Amino acid sequence: MSYDLAGLLSGLPVFANGQLHVALRQQFPNSPAQTLYSSGQQPQNGITQSFSTQHPNWTLIISSPAQALHSASSQFALLIALAVAALCFLAASVLNAQQPTAPT
Repeated sequence: MSYDLAGLLSGLPVFANGQLHVALRQQFPNSPAQTLYSSGQQPQNGITQSFSTQHPNWTLIISSPAQALHSASSQFALLIALAVAALCFLAASVLNAQQPTAPT
């Protein structure tokens, strides 16, 4: 199974404020994780949340600074990141549906 990574990543937003780090990682069994997409800086003492995707080897990771969790901008950025997670899920679903089925 293969995915067009460039097509998937072209629709993802770029976070200008740098307070939020979003990464899409791929990891196969018995191999190290590879970062397929990364946006923003990894915050020090940040709070990290991982989201599973429909693709079994992909994980969406969102990190936000711990001290900024109470600010409105961070809450808005986290909301955007959750929307990105939903878009990744939908894109993986569409790409999976477009894969030709093997004859039986």
